[in-house]
Amino acid sequence: MSRRCGLASCGLEVPPSGGGCSRCQAIAYCGVAHQRADWRRHREECTPPPAYRVAEVEGKGRGLVATRTLEVGDLVISEKPLLKMPDPYTDVTSTIEDYLLNEFGKLSEALKARVLDMRAGVYGQDVLGKFTNNALIVEGMGTALYDNIAYMNHSCSPNVFVTEEETKKVRVFRRIKEGEEIVAGYVGPNNVSTREERVKAISEQKGFVCRCRLCSLTGDDLKQNDITRRIIRDLRKRVCEAIDSKEYALAFETSEQMVEVMEMMKDELILVFSVALSKCSWLAVLVGRKEAEGRYRERYKALVTTLGREFKMKIEEVAAN
Repeated sequence: MSRRCGLASCGLEVPPSGGGCSRCQAIAYCGVAHQRADWRRHREECTPPPAYRVAEVEGKGRGLVATRTLEVGDLVISEKPLLKMPDPYTDVTSTIEDYLLNEFGKLSEALKARVLDMRAGVYGQDVLGKFTNNALIVEGMGTALYDNIAYMNHSCSPNVFVTEEETKKVRVFRRIKEGEEIVAGYVGPNNVSTREERVKAISEQKGFVCRCRLCSLTGDDLKQNDITRRIIRDLRKRVCEAIDSKEYALAFETSEQMVEVMEMMKDELILVFSVALSKCSWLAVLVGRKEAEGRYRERYKALVTTLGREFKMKIEEVAAN
């Protein structure tokens, strides 16, 4: 169906195949000249449509699904918490449950309904249970519960990462196609565990059996994936041991081996892979390998530049742990 050109003084009909604002996709123009002429007015109302919608996901219940193709580095969600729990909890006049109920009582009826509609997991159907199952860590503050982020399902091969600040940002680190589920990792960004270890941890912490793409591998694919992860863990341990004993040449050589192995599955371990590149660059300086230092630094810089400041902060958090 055709639409009128967005420039008020024009009035020409724009066919469905015609051009329009690629940012909000809500207005069409008969040509680039009229789009430019209308930009000063249109920019005040130009808001991109949501990058996601809450939808039923087969075998998982509700989740977040991309409404358009999302590129690496795109911001999916920026969200303030609904409920917060300080850490350590110091209110001696009430229990944790009473504290949460008091904060819950301050919410609007619509937001109360949203909280009570969240997953219960292994912690019960009450407010404390919903909070405990869905809350996220906030750096330097404690834990907090978020509205839309709470609907984001887990995958051991996530395509987004979540920042640690109070106002959480969810950013893409693997291209997400329109209609694809947006998934985060529940088991920690530093995780290089086997399928059995991941499934056990998720079951104990969140009360469900993980059936993501990685945990659904079978036969030789599963065997090879687990073997590769054990090799990476062993190499990482050897790097740490060599650094502790100040054997920097050995640490650099082993770190290079680790990066080479990680190349086979870097999309599954993008945060750990980024840390490994950074460590290779640092160790190359210590052993006087200037060319190697520059090579690894540029690879690390390319990832950080693409994914932004929050990604760099996440890498630093992983490196610290």
